[in-house]
Amino acid sequence: TIGTPMTPGNDATHFKRPTDIAWMPDGTFFVSDGYTNTRVVTFDKTGKFLMQWGENGKGEGEMRPNYFDTVHAIVIDKQNRLYVSLWALASVVVFDLKTQAEIARWATQEHPNEMLLTKTGKLLYVANAHRNTVTVIDTDSGETTETIWAALYPQSPPGATPNSLALTPDEKLLFVANAN
Repeated sequence: TIGTPMTPGNDATHFKRPTDIAWMPDGTFFVSDGYTNTRVVTFDKTGKFLMQWGENGKGEGEMRPNYFDTVHAIVIDKQNRLYVSLWALASVVVFDLKTQAEIARWATQEHPNEMLLTKTGKLLYVANAHRNTVTVIDTDSGETTETIWAALYPQSPPGATPNSLALTPDEKLLFVANAN
């Protein structure tokens, strides 16, 4: 329902403008809030609100400090780590879902949005909308292993806006969709 504030006990239908969603095997799901741009909200499999991560956190397990800035994409790996791309901060923040603690913050280039993990979770691909690039991060070390140029032409100015990623089943080819 548009306009209904998030409070503990409200369900997922009270969410304003989701920008991404990620599921856990038990049915718990995480939604990045494109309306506030500053939070990720967790719901149980029935859609009942559990907690907020980031700014304006009011529920159980609230994450502090409140430092999300324009959350965009979210991804969960098999090790129960939550990755959140922070559009305005040119970074990805990593949380351990068991301890509910931030465990890392990795630099990307400007305006990270879509993210994609390999099947093993070893590599995280991050599309950088303002730089025509994709940052490839080793999830064990947090180091950038490669920055891939994603515009059609070598000397293109920023503006191709990479915003969607896909890997072939054998993970040998990365596809990048550019919005412009």
